[in-house]
Amino acid sequence: MTFIHFTLVTTLFFSLNASAQNDTSKLSQSKEKLINAVCDCISKTDTNSVNNNNDAERMLTKCVTDNLDMLIGYAQEKTKKDISNLTEEDLKSVSKEVAALVYSNCPAMAAMVHRVKSKNK
Repeated sequence: MTFIHFTLVTTLFFSLNASAQNDTSKLSQSKEKLINAVCDCISKTDTNSVNNNNDAERMLTKCVTDNLDMLIGYAQEKTKKDISNLTEEDLKSVSKEVAALVYSNCPAMAAMVHRVKSKNK
């Protein structure tokens, strides 16, 4: 391999790597923005009306649905599919991921879940 070929290959490798890191960073930012928006929604909701798991699920669903545009945008970035090509499974998978992240990263959600669990003992 000549020096020129080596230089071209190396440049291509580093530019692709930088692009992938940029995509990963953008995806991470989209996910964080969505998680924060859902958490803010939960924080602004009267969680005293949440008395059982079904109530908690309804509230989480409402907060995710209120941010549906961000959810779809995140799903498009994650799956690398246009909105017209997103399947129900794609959206379910991303929704489950978001719910799990909200559960583990949102203090308002954790407090509500703890309260519901203590009520149902």
